[in-house]
Amino acid sequence: MLSCCCTISLCKPALYATLLQYLHKHNLDIRGITKLSKGPAMPILPLHARFYLFIFLKHHQYSATHLTKAHSLGVSLIHAHFNNHDGSTWTWCGVIKDLVELKYKGDHMTVAYMRWLVPWNGQLLDNWSA
Repeated sequence: MLSCCCTISLCKPALYATLLQYLHKHNLDIRGITKLSKGPAMPILPLHARFYLFIFLKHHQYSATHLTKAHSLGVSLIHAHFNNHDGSTWTWCGVIKDLVELKYKGDHMTVAYMRWLVPWNGQLLDNWSA
């Protein structure tokens, strides 16, 4: 369930490009504002989108850091599990930057724009031994 508080705002270029890539990956015929239509007219992804403050998933509230200016990233941190093509799973952690609503030909979807965290492969310091 999404928050009732939202704002309509201009998408930043990186977010706009990511949304276009996401829609193309899901075989939706839509074009960016700067692309010319080839053949029949395709709808244009607007530069403005509806941004939400938070979302409730499985009895937990997750906030978008871009709008809430959260004091703690803990309310925006997720631990995602992904299925691999061979049946195995892998996990990744990230921070929700934006929660964006997309509407396309009667379909309605909400996507999270993420900043994925990179695992630390370096040496861990043992603070107890000092």
